[in-house]
Amino acid sequence: RFMDVLYSVNSYSKFTRPFRQILIEKKAFLTDNKSMKKAVKILIPILILVSLIVFLVVYNLNMRVASNPDGTIGNTPGNLLNGGLFCELDGVIYFSNPYDKNNLYSMNLDMTNVRKLNNDSAFYINAAGNHLYYAKKNQSESDNGSVIERALRYGIIRCKTNGLDAKTLVSNFCTDLSLSKDTLIYNTTENSIMGTYTVPTTGGKKTLLINEDINNAGVSTDGYIVYSNTLTDHFIYRIGVNDQIRSLYVNVNAYNALPIDNFIYYIDLDNKYALTRINTSTLVTEVLTTDHVINYNVYDNVIYYASEGNDVTGDTTHALKRYTMLSGTTDTIMEGDFTSISCTSKYTFFQAFNDAAMYFVDTYNGVTVYSIYSFN
Repeated sequence: RFMDVLYSVNSYSKFTRPFRQILIEKKAFLTDNKSMKKAVKILIPILILVSLIVFLVVYNLNMRVASNPDGTIGNTPGNLLNGGLFCELDGVIYFSNPYDKNNLYSMNLDMTNVRKLNNDSAFYINAAGNHLYYAKKNQSESDNGSVIERALRYGIIRCKTNGLDAKTLVSNFCTDLSLSKDTLIYNTTENSIMGTYTVPTTGGKKTLLINEDINNAGVSTDGYIVYSNTLTDHFIYRIGVNDQIRSLYVNVNAYNALPIDNFIYYIDLDNKYALTRINTSTLVTEVLTTDHVINYNVYDNVIYYASEGNDVTGDTTHALKRYTMLSGTTDTIMEGDFTSISCTSKYTFFQAFNDAAMYFVDTYNGVTVYSIYSFN
C-alpha cells in the first residue's frame, strides 16, 4: 500500500507540474500582453505625430516658393511688350488661349499635348522655377464694383506650372506684369494712387515703385526696369527694382524701349519711327530698319516687327516682317495690321486686326504662315 501511495504521489507530481507551468506561462503572457497594449497606446500617438510632421514638412516643401537665381526674368521683354500672351519655360509653352476666353493653357514646343491649366483669363504670363505668374482678367456679365467682385475678376495670380495651387497676390485690376528675380512688378491703383508697384513672389507687402504708369516690359537681368518716359520727354530711363532709384539712361526720343543683352532697342521718334538699337557699352547707335515700325519683338538674333510702310521710300504697305540680324536680311511674313507678336524658340505667333485666326510661322526659317482656329 505504501508503494501505491508513493506511486500516486509521483503520478500527481508528474501531471500537476505541467499545469503549474501553464499557469506561470499564462501569467507571464498576461503581463506581457498588458505591457504590449500599454506600449501600443503610447506608440500610436507618436506615429500619428510623426506622420503629421512628415506631412507638414512635405506640404511646406511642396508649397514653398523657392528663391530664383540672380538675373531671372519671367518672360522675354519682347513677349511682355506684346501682352505676355505666350511664355516658354523648360520646353513648355504657357499661353493665353484666344479660343477659350483667354484661359491659361500649356503645350509642347511643337504644339502637341495641349492642356487647359485653369479657368483664369491670363495675360502678362511669367514663368520661373515651378511657378507661373500672370495678370487675371476674367470675364463677367456684371461688375458691381465690390471688393469681392474685383477679387474674383482681377488680380496677380501665382500658381504651379500645372495650374494648381493658385494664390491671389494682388486683388486689383493690374497690367504690365513682369518678374525680376523674386519680385513682381505691375501697374495698378492702390489707395487712389495710380502707379507701378512691386510685391514679392511669396506675397506680402506691396510697395510703390514709382507713381507713374510705366511700361514694365523692359525688365533687365541686372534688376532694372528700362522704359521710355511717354509722359514727358520720351527719353529712356531706368529704375532699380530693389533700390527704387530712377535715372536718365539714354537721351533719345524713344518709344517702346527694351533692354536685351548689351543693347537697348527702341522706336526712334526722331527718325520716322525707325527701329534702332544702342550699345550700352559703346553707346554706338544702329538703325535696324527704316520702315515705319509700330510694334516689334526681339528674339535671339531675329526681330519681328509690324510695319506701316516706309516714310523714306514712300512704301505704304502694312505688313509683318522678320529681320535677321546676323545676315541683315528682311522677309515679309504677311501683309496686314497685327495686334500681337509672340516668339518662342520654335514658332512665332501673331494675330491680325479684325481676324479671328491665330497665325504662326517658324521663328527662324521660311515665310510659310499657318493659321489656327482652335487649340486642341
